[in-house]
Amino acid sequence: MLAHHRTRSVCFFLAVAQLLWVPIGCSDSISGGRGQSGTFAGSIARLNLGEFVFRQTRTGIVNDPDHRPEQLQTLDAAHDEFVAAVNTIVGGDALANLGLSVLDVFTLIDDGTLPGITSDVAGILDLLVADQDALDAIARLSGSRTTIPTADVVALLGQMIAYPQVEEVFTTTADLIADNDGVDENGQPNGEPTLIPDLLRFAASKLRDAHANAGAGGPASSGSVLSDISEELLVEARVAPGVDLGAESWSVRVDGHGNAKVTVDPATGQLWAPFVDGDGDGDADVDASGRPVDAGGAPIEIGAFGSDGLRDGQGRALEPSGSGAFLYDYFDAKRTLIGLLLRAVGDGIDRDIDGAIARLIVPAMGPKIVRDNGTPTDPSDDFETFRDDNDIADLLYGTMELAKADELPKLLEALAALLDNDPDLGERVLVTLGRAMDQLAALPPAAPSAVGATPTIDTLVPLVDQIVEQQASPRLGTVPSTARLLLDVLHQVRRDAQDLPAEMAPLFRFKRVEKESAPDGDRNNIDEARSDPVDPTRAPFFTDASGNTVDNRSSVHRSLDLLARSHQCPIFGKTLAVMILEMMADLNPSTVGILISLVNAVPFISNLLCPGTGPDLQSLDDLAKSGALDVLLPITKAFKDRGQVPLLADILTVLRDAYDRTVPSGEDRTALVMESGAIEEILDLLAIATTVQVPSTGENAADVVADALEAIFDDDGTVLDRHGSRVPTLLHGILLPARQVDARLEAAGVGGSASDLGFDILAVLSARRVDDGGTPNDPSDDTEVLLNRSLVPFLARVLQIVSDNLDPDPAVRRASLADSQRDMADFLADRPFAAIVDLIDTIEHTPAKQRFKAAWRNLLSPQPTFQEDALAALLKVVSAALQVRNVDSDALAQLGRFGGDVVDPDNGYVTRLIHGIEQLLTRDGGRTLIGILRNALQAPAPGVEPPIAVLLRIFDDIREAGRAPGTPPGGMTAAEVEEMARDAVAYIRDDRQGLERIYTFIRNRPRSTR
Repeated sequence: MLAHHRTRSVCFFLAVAQLLWVPIGCSDSISGGRGQSGTFAGSIARLNLGEFVFRQTRTGIVNDPDHRPEQLQTLDAAHDEFVAAVNTIVGGDALANLGLSVLDVFTLIDDGTLPGITSDVAGILDLLVADQDALDAIARLSGSRTTIPTADVVALLGQMIAYPQVEEVFTTTADLIADNDGVDENGQPNGEPTLIPDLLRFAASKLRDAHANAGAGGPASSGSVLSDISEELLVEARVAPGVDLGAESWSVRVDGHGNAKVTVDPATGQLWAPFVDGDGDGDADVDASGRPVDAGGAPIEIGAFGSDGLRDGQGRALEPSGSGAFLYDYFDAKRTLIGLLLRAVGDGIDRDIDGAIARLIVPAMGPKIVRDNGTPTDPSDDFETFRDDNDIADLLYGTMELAKADELPKLLEALAALLDNDPDLGERVLVTLGRAMDQLAALPPAAPSAVGATPTIDTLVPLVDQIVEQQASPRLGTVPSTARLLLDVLHQVRRDAQDLPAEMAPLFRFKRVEKESAPDGDRNNIDEARSDPVDPTRAPFFTDASGNTVDNRSSVHRSLDLLARSHQCPIFGKTLAVMILEMMADLNPSTVGILISLVNAVPFISNLLCPGTGPDLQSLDDLAKSGALDVLLPITKAFKDRGQVPLLADILTVLRDAYDRTVPSGEDRTALVMESGAIEEILDLLAIATTVQVPSTGENAADVVADALEAIFDDDGTVLDRHGSRVPTLLHGILLPARQVDARLEAAGVGGSASDLGFDILAVLSARRVDDGGTPNDPSDDTEVLLNRSLVPFLARVLQIVSDNLDPDPAVRRASLADSQRDMADFLADRPFAAIVDLIDTIEHTPAKQRFKAAWRNLLSPQPTFQEDALAALLKVVSAALQVRNVDSDALAQLGRFGGDVVDPDNGYVTRLIHGIEQLLTRDGGRTLIGILRNALQAPAPGVEPPIAVLLRIFDDIREAGRAPGTPPGGMTAAEVEEMARDAVAYIRDDRQGLERIYTFIRNRPRSTR
């Protein structure tokens, strides 16, 4: 017996048709009220539409040969609320309250907008009936469970449609579509951009690919990664104190069966009665259809939210015995990671991150080329895409090459273990970085560098590779690599020299320094008042008003110049720089001054052996006075013990090259970062890395990081770029295309925007608040913390999830990544991606951009009450969607062919639907459509169900009444899905009792001659 499904489908489509304002004239018995003229419109306005829809619905049930008497009884019992619900949505008074008339609705029928929409719906349903795979898939998916009842979804949609700026979102979206769909208002090609059809064509191809691959498997990890991350998004976050999140968004956690998770009675240790857990899995026992059951096997129908039974003020269920405890496991979605991340998206809109991306992506991709679509002699179907050899594809390819390295899975796991071991330290890194960025933002813009750093990159990478490839000296024990040694040295430096970065900071600001005689409260040993500052507005050397050459180099700059110049002077088989470094390595903090005193006392020696170095020897004294030279000795000693002091001198020379080109104009910024505390926090993380073990292997995390660095800088292997050309290292595979992207951005005049974008993203993620430690009147214990204090643990968890899901077989992992590289390159050079970029660029330059952005920003802004808070409503739906259980992924893939045929613009269904909806939204600024939706979705009075929720509840009751005795509720069969679709098509096309009859009646109405 399929009566209950068929009846509901007819009722549902009948109700939808009526809610789309298509009243029909019939007998006087459905008239109600008085007044209005004797015109056709006046007569229609006086119709009791609710009564008419009720009678049509009843007739539909009666005419169904398989109907059950209980269905009519159920409908008749709900007569009054059914009629009232329809009239609240589209009755004459409802329309008048919106400032609308029935003639506003008739216009949408006269011009074919509504008939065209419903005709395309019928065409889509025809496709469904003909697609057995899709019918089977829908039947299988109908058994998926969610914790939000239909009535709750309606209420939440009502809140979002009530959002004041929703008109802006709808109408600006409609305008955007209208300007980029390639056709005029009559659906004829007009030479406009075809972004929308291009994107639909791409969606169609991907959906068909999914259908073709259904049941064939694929990357096993992708679904698991997304599922695991979805669970992490709903973890309750640590939120900084004093953060106003607005109204709570109460949601409920689900159990393994997809039902609301029942809490435990603390007195018994068992689930609250009447729920039982006979198998001891912690979840309430269920019947064959997945419904919770009591000890006798009877279904339990206690919704997570509602108004029946014992409830609190938010509709949450309380356990039946009256203790006041919650029956289910509720949580505030505002205080989950997804809640805080959505709020961060709003903050990103404030910072115009979306605009920055839009402004960067077009120049970054480079110029487009024209493709002939396989018809070189016919230019009419030509289209533009980005080049196959675009730099972004090269950059992404190089990044994925890193992922092929054997060290990657262990590196991800090591980083995850490191952050998980001390999340508070990871948070402090972000806090100090955020503080440093705030200070940097307050500085005037730095002068741009006139020369790039290409030689530095090309020279420094091989040098770093030489460092990490050296074998450890036997005198250093069993340390297996220099990279590991250096991490250990940094650990030692951090332990022995707590304030090294702060001590060095003044050396970027002053040409010469004087040591302080008494502490002045900062973290360095420099007397700033007696030191000689650098003029940041002048070049390293400049000519003053008297014609004198002024040395304006900072102490650091002069130190690097000294070592670079002295590295060119051979003495006894070595260079002077190597001799200086070797002598330093043999000293200790208490005796290093001897070297400086000696050199300063006889500067002519150095000038004789290496002309020009004398003036820069003072920089060594500055390092000693600051205290920074003392703590550099262990690093110098490490190089000497390995016989690599010449290599250290080489590196310092290369750094001096880079300094000349890029740093002098930003020395203040460098000093600020060093004083911010961020470097100390990073060094602390490295120190912890020497003590943390990778769970899967037991290796030291610092060693794993060092091994990964070796792989990245290794220039002995064969590394190929996307075009098959050899590059020196894996790092070059990223740096070389990144340099090309930078050049394009500079040429387009947006070179600084890329770094600004990175800073803005980091600023959003590192948003901070002051924690007063519970003592608001005592600022001495105040500390800055992240607004989202669970960000670092979440990052650790994501790294671990990705690591866990990488294939352990290197060959399989590389092959999978190679496939992804090809797919990515093809996509970037394909028509749909060009359409996406054009769409982003179009949105950026649309006149309505600011209104559109403001609307979305407000949508993501917390409000004080739930009724006003669209974000709270959105999060409640999102949290339920993230917890949907028992979704058949293969069934979703099987829907692909049907979905592809539906959205394919060549078939026209979706393009016509989009055009029709666009007409609905643009004809009167969306007033009619949005107004009717608000009538349908919003409660007419506090504590009253929204009208559409009333109708859906009644239809559900009719459906249940049509079930044969003993038939459990649950999913549908493919045959039931097919019959529902056929019934709906028949109703839409029926010109005697269906929707087509209504359209004909409206079109043929008497017209006024005035």
